[in-house]
Amino acid sequence: MYSLVDVDPKKEYGVVKLPEWKAVQDGLKRNLVAMLSHYRHNSYSVAPDHLLVQLLQSINVPLSLNSDRYYSNISINALPVANSFQLTTPFGSGKLFRGVFFSKTIQEVIIGFDEAFNMDKVEAQWQDATPVRVLRHPFNNLNLQIPNGRFLSPETGLAVIAVNVSLLAVQYRAFRNAEMLKQKADPNYVQRNMQQFVHMYVLPNMLESYLDYALFNRINALWLDQPVYNAPTREAIHLPTYNRQVDVVYLRLIDMLRKVNYSAPAILASVPAASHKDLRSVMFVPDVAPTRQILWSVILARLPMLLFLIQVTTKVERVQNQTGLTEVEITLLRLKKQRVLDAALPKELYQSAMNTIDEILLAL
Repeated sequence: MYSLVDVDPKKEYGVVKLPEWKAVQDGLKRNLVAMLSHYRHNSYSVAPDHLLVQLLQSINVPLSLNSDRYYSNISINALPVANSFQLTTPFGSGKLFRGVFFSKTIQEVIIGFDEAFNMDKVEAQWQDATPVRVLRHPFNNLNLQIPNGRFLSPETGLAVIAVNVSLLAVQYRAFRNAEMLKQKADPNYVQRNMQQFVHMYVLPNMLESYLDYALFNRINALWLDQPVYNAPTREAIHLPTYNRQVDVVYLRLIDMLRKVNYSAPAILASVPAASHKDLRSVMFVPDVAPTRQILWSVILARLPMLLFLIQVTTKVERVQNQTGLTEVEITLLRLKKQRVLDAALPKELYQSAMNTIDEILLAL
């Protein structure tokens, strides 16, 4: 299933870029920076029983260990801890959550994984680490609400979120060390706690992946002539909106895509994003063992993008992509036969996923 959509993020595919996107992207990035700054300078807290807080509290590794020993111990504990809270891991299918990051109208698949990262970089730039990433959500509004479980939006559906448990723990350790240094410099300084850490850094840092996927949802809706939402802003601070400007660029791009044969990698590289260069970033999935227990969640994360790519690529281009398309077909047919999703999803979500799979197979 991966050869069609896994592309080199650094490769240039010779697709014409729309110069007017630069001003739009700059504006979206300014909004992200403003939102991150707001939350990092205001000590809001999540609830003591927030899932991320519980994960951190359950990692019984002393913060006083040196960096190498700490990371080694964390790596051993990361997936068992994630499994114990019924996150989806290579060892367990997990469960569906509600209200952890989005509203209770959204069913959340939360993947727990342990992927290698640059320890020195994370310790030096811990504020910018992104241990939690949004892989899929149903929103196409570009408002930057923080995903703290009180998300205000009329949409329903499914979200897929990935938590790198080891990275989360290392980021928290770096935060804790920074807080101790502040108190050492100023004995009157009151150290901020774990709940504040999650709300000030972890949740706001999810906004980059959230926004890029919202942009995918928006161009997908425009391609299908479906409604896009321009609800009044609900952010914690007032920010300018760029919905109209985004639509103008995306509609021009759609007109180009309808006239020229593009490969799937070229399509991903041609759709501009906000926090990243283009939508190739949206195809990120955790580097995990492809076991039956976790395969269903990875497939759910990719289904909307896969359907979009197959709808956009022309019949001529599909011939060139035949190896990848054959692999997609085999994987999805096997998925249906083995009833992997049937065992993991409630009836209404299962039926929605199967309808998408059937649509993909029919298009092939």
